[in-house]
Amino acid sequence: MELIHQRINGKLPLIGVGNLITAEQMEEAFATGWAEFIAVGKTVLLNPNIVELIQSGKTQEISTALDPERKAFYRFPDYLWDLNMKELAFLPPVKK
Repeated sequence: MELIHQRINGKLPLIGVGNLITAEQMEEAFATGWAEFIAVGKTVLLNPNIVELIQSGKTQEISTALDPERKAFYRFPDYLWDLNMKELAFLPPVKK
């Protein structure tokens, strides 16, 4: 990321991507200064209320794995839920 950031030299915004799930991981990634934005796709899937958790300082409540017992909380379409239950690598981890 650092090399890419240096190469584009502010000509384009850079988005940091890569399993940023906990608040600490998000803060660390952004604090490097290498990316103007960070992608938190899995985190949003795991925490539909992520904005509220961060704004209220409840970052310790950010889930890092999908809880099969809370299907209604996630509001996934059945197809996406079924894919998640197969534990495919590109989707969020499932709580054991």
